[in-house]
Amino acid sequence: MTAQTELVAGTWRIDPTRSELRFTIRHLKVQTVRGTVNGITGELVMGNDPAGSSVIATIDLRSVSTGMKMRDSAVRSGKLLDVETHPTATYRSTGVRPVGGGFVVDGQLTFLGVTEALPLQVSVDSLPAGPDGPEPCFTAKAELRRADFGFVLHEGPAFMDRSLGAVIQIDIRLATARS
Repeated sequence: MTAQTELVAGTWRIDPTRSELRFTIRHLKVQTVRGTVNGITGELVMGNDPAGSSVIATIDLRSVSTGMKMRDSAVRSGKLLDVETHPTATYRSTGVRPVGGGFVVDGQLTFLGVTEALPLQVSVDSLPAGPDGPEPCFTAKAELRRADFGFVLHEGPAFMDRSLGAVIQIDIRLATARS
């Protein structure tokens, strides 16, 4: 597999089998819970100038996994994510700007029925050759503030919600294939 360093303009499909969102959140101020979300789909349009690029992605919240079956069921339930009502989250870029050796993708995240700004720190991971030429892969980082999206624990006394960290760290690996 070879890699290039220059982005290629075009329209790319997000490859859900090679893309993944990882998250971490503090629990009880002594433990860090780590998990993944798979099933990211969408489209990336890259212009000759990165500022003319855009992305729209849908994240399948039903695929949340922390490696513990009982906890995963609780997270997906009406206590937290309520995936019956909100099975997906959507990210839509509003602009791209170069910063350092990477980019900031400004965008709007719709999560639990709430839409808020969520900038992503993005870098080009690689451009491995695929059957139709280079296929861009990216890494991205963000911090999601739970309160911005009303992401609270809906069970037990209100103080129990404070057992969860206020910020969720997000790391994304986004692989693409030619549309």
